[in-house]
Amino acid sequence: MALILAALLVPGVTGMWLVLAGRGLPAARAQALALVAGLATLVVAAAGVVTGAEIDRPWIKAIGVNWSFANDRISAPLVLLTAAITLLVAIHARNHQPGGGSPGLYLGCI
Repeated sequence: MALILAALLVPGVTGMWLVLAGRGLPAARAQALALVAGLATLVVAAAGVVTGAEIDRPWIKAIGVNWSFANDRISAPLVLLTAAITLLVAIHARNHQPGGGSPGLYLGCI
């Protein structure tokens, strides 16, 4: 359960923090944070796939709705591919930053 929550929360919290920090965050710090978060997400996602982690908790009991996440044989390649591409884009952004906004905003959106 902890692996799937970490795979969801690490990029979500980091991205939100980068977007909200915006222009006040130096480019080097934003890039380092995006790289660390991308690498951590890839490692946690791979560990979740290997261990077969899953979450299945009751959410709205009155109507029988569950909060459910799992890595099966269909979603595992998609999870790993998404995490790997995110890391690769963060690496690529170190040398090729698009114009029109702050590095924190760009990296937070990926």
